[in-house]
Amino acid sequence: MRPRLADTAHIIVVNHALLLADLASGGRIIPAYDHLIVDETHRLEEAATDQLTYRVEWPYVQALLRRIGLEGELMAQLHRAATNIRAGELLTALPKVAAGARRAGVALADFAERLAALPQSW
Repeated sequence: MRPRLADTAHIIVVNHALLLADLASGGRIIPAYDHLIVDETHRLEEAATDQLTYRVEWPYVQALLRRIGLEGELMAQLHRAATNIRAGELLTALPKVAAGARRAGVALADFAERLAALPQSW
């Protein structure tokens, strides 16, 4: 296998997009380096925020927790599957999973409420 040209280069100039893509991929794009020259750094902070931010919408989290709750359709599917394959340990664990989802929902609702109140208290 022929090495990439960048693998043997002494100097590699990257822009912010390539640097962040490498960061997001765990360092699989740009070869190892001791020093780094980054072009277009005036956009680096904004691009890093855009690329490395993971947004979680509260209604989506609530819907997922309902799905694995005792009355949720995912819990029902898991229960049917466990019954069909006679997986007793899984059947025993499912109510614990549902209870954990309920507790997580309560804790996350409290967190979201406190978070929403922060700007008002400043």
